[in-house]
Amino acid sequence: MLVELNEQPNLDHVETVSGSHDQFYVDWEIADTRKARPQQRRLFFALLSDIYTWSGMPTDFLKNLFYLQYESYTFGKQISLSDTTESSVSDANQLLDLVIDFMFE
Repeated sequence: MLVELNEQPNLDHVETVSGSHDQFYVDWEIADTRKARPQQRRLFFALLSDIYTWSGMPTDFLKNLFYLQYESYTFGKQISLSDTTESSVSDANQLLDLVIDFMFE
């Protein structure tokens, strides 16, 4: 596959993280831009309910906590799981990953 960049990468940084600027690996994914699904919303709130049962922290507090964590993780991007959301399936998956990571930690 050939990828054409809009600007030259910082080769000093590439060499620092990969040890060479001649060959390095790039990780990328294709985002699912469909609107967040009702199943994702149900899973999110079911997980919050499980955390509430374990910790006693109110679900409204947990929702705000994870929404803020998502905003920090995505450098300011906001998320919503409402019926009229503009957030994508990939956005909701990132939010769910944050919740699941919290549960494992």
